[in-house]
Amino acid sequence: MSKGGVGRGRGWLNLNKSQSQNASNPPRVGNATAGQDFTSAEESRYIDAPSSYNDLISKIQQLNTKDDGILFNQKIRYVLENWKQDCQNSEQVEKSFDRIYEGCLSDPELGTKLVMMIASRSFITQEVHDQNIRLLFLTKLQNSFEDAKQLQKTNPVIFRNSVHLLGEFYNKARLANGQQLKFMATPLLTNLKMLLDTAQLEDLKLFTTQV
Repeated sequence: MSKGGVGRGRGWLNLNKSQSQNASNPPRVGNATAGQDFTSAEESRYIDAPSSYNDLISKIQQLNTKDDGILFNQKIRYVLENWKQDCQNSEQVEKSFDRIYEGCLSDPELGTKLVMMIASRSFITQEVHDQNIRLLFLTKLQNSFEDAKQLQKTNPVIFRNSVHLLGEFYNKARLANGQQLKFMATPLLTNLKMLLDTAQLEDLKLFTTQV
């Protein structure tokens, strides 16, 4: 666990255990970078991302909470088709997801739409060039959780957006058997307590949307 983290170590997501309930052959997760400090320099990486990744982000932004099931699934297929075209291998998929997640930490609306997509049942085992997208997202959530204390101190806006992502995913995502991802409850409660402890108005507003 990173020095500034609040988690119980890199095992709190139980990735292998949870995914074994979803698929008989869970895909391998690419190497994720733990302990990132999401400073203004990190935010600028999102802005300066290659045009192909910006195009991918714009396609995710086209998702709408008011879409009916048919239109929503059509948009998801469109995103996936373009993702496979824009990225030629698993390393590029992982890099593109880095950009997307960084964008979500700066833009909660984008975060909500990404969660809508990844929380859908079709994404439980969805792969792009052998990268399981839900696992990439879970790994990013874990990294943010482990760095929560430092993140809250150095960039409270990014911290709030990471809590927003965690809470949205916890409330929307389900395993293949329909059960909630209960192993995420403790990390979410830990983050919510951190929001309460600051007594800041923005933190309290976020807290009320997650309970």
